[in-house]
Amino acid sequence: MDVKASCVIAVIDSGFTRETDEKNYTEVEINALQADTHAAEIVYIIETLIAGSISDAETIKVIQICIDPSEMNPDNINEAIKYAEERGARIVNCSWSVNWQSDDVEEIIRNSSMLFVCAAGNQQKEMCEYPAVLSTKLDNVISVGGLNCEGALAGSSNYGSGVDIVAPAESILIKTDSNESYFVNGTSYAAAFVTGVAGVCLAACPDCSAAELKNALITSAEHSTLLNGYIKCAGYVSMKNTIDYLMKTGF
Repeated sequence: MDVKASCVIAVIDSGFTRETDEKNYTEVEINALQADTHAAEIVYIIETLIAGSISDAETIKVIQICIDPSEMNPDNINEAIKYAEERGARIVNCSWSVNWQSDDVEEIIRNSSMLFVCAAGNQQKEMCEYPAVLSTKLDNVISVGGLNCEGALAGSSNYGSGVDIVAPAESILIKTDSNESYFVNGTSYAAAFVTGVAGVCLAACPDCSAAELKNALITSAEHSTLLNGYIKCAGYVSMKNTIDYLMKTGF
């Protein structure tokens, strides 16, 4: 696949292993294959998808921004978003949720040029968790539900008109440098797949805005009749379809 420009992806999460820092958030340098944390699994999925899609995987850089689990509050999330922007990120992975809503967080996301890829949640309910629920208001937030191995909605995934698209969320293989492997499930990992696809698409079509990329991902989703009535587009993410769509529309 032809890559026209570099792309930075920011993964904001609370689960990175790191040394104590003066800040409540910090960019961390870890080997994602060696750390069996939730956040490291997200990075592993993103980087593995990228490496399998383009010849020069280093063209797309993944930066990892940690917020202490006890400090997942609006101020620190806002600071993490600002930091991602300062580092040149164009995509933010949000494979987490919080039990509060914030006008300040909504405002900083609204005014950002980045695409926020958010996990819809795993309550098996017709709903989206926060911040994924913002996808109904903001054109730079995409809400991601889960797909099972049969092409239907994953058993644990949230659903409804607030879920924009789905991606694999069951029996996702994680491998480590110590030759160990295990499987994970959940919309966190579905969001990681969409993040990786979005990164490759931006590297191929760098002039695409966050809103245009969100629209392309949803419009070009591979339709599955098994998803009819469950999510907005009744389809799952497709890298090929998305890039073809962007190319045809002038990017």
